[in-house]
Amino acid sequence: MGSAYGPGGELLELEQQDRRAWNRDMIRVAADYLKQAAASPGESPYHFEASIAYFHATANSFAETPWLQIAGLYKQLAALAPSPFITLNHAIALHFAGQTRAAMAMLAGLSEDAYLRHHHLLHAALGRIYADQETYRRR
Repeated sequence: MGSAYGPGGELLELEQQDRRAWNRDMIRVAADYLKQAAASPGESPYHFEASIAYFHATANSFAETPWLQIAGLYKQLAALAPSPFITLNHAIALHFAGQTRAAMAMLAGLSEDAYLRHHHLLHAALGRIYADQETYRRR
């Protein structure tokens, strides 16, 4: 079924995935293409999206993921190609970088968006942050 899915076919959260099962050959090929693209003039949304994917794919573990760098890339991507979904991902990266207050402020703004306030991804992100905060309080 692959490293992104559990035994029952359910989608696993990123930190639950077995990174050893990720296709390292494809990650190396993608990294080479990213280096080639970085050498060309100009930046497009694809450069930022590929860089974000690179940081996710090359981190040894979820905990070692450079969340602050990823958040910075989302900020740059949002400036180039604004989207509530980019803002949502930016907020999630900020939360995992330890900047939960900033993440919650961004999510509060998204709660005002006519479309996103009813979207399951916004509520899933809020639920995850609230659950993480509750786990932290119980320690």
